Amino acid sequence: MSCVGFWTESQRRRLRLAALDPRPVSRFLSPPSSDSKQRRIRLLSLDPRPEIRESAALHARDDGVLHRLATDGEASVRAAVARNRYCSRDTRELLSQDPDEIVRGWANWYAE
Repeated sequence: MSCVGFWTESQRRRLRLAALDPRPVSRFLSPPSSDSKQRRIRLLSLDPRPEIRESAALHARDDGVLHRLATDGEASVRAAVARNRYCSRDTRELLSQDPDEIVRGWANWYAE
């Protein structure tokens, strides 16, 4: 059973109006990435666990770290690099030639 059935007509009207509003629902922005955070990310990018390297790949801003992770043995790590908006054109080009189709897909999608 959906909770939508319990909404009042006023709530439903506000929901319909909100759907027409092109502005984002939330304007929350993460705090800027500090130097110490990027140092921790560099260390995490060397972790033996692929899920930790994947997280580092998603949050790194250092192209040296991203380029190294773009050659990682785990496709999930390489895909995370391809999804990172700070990934350089050269690194993204490398990933667009990846043997894994998911990695190539992310690299090509972000290149557009």
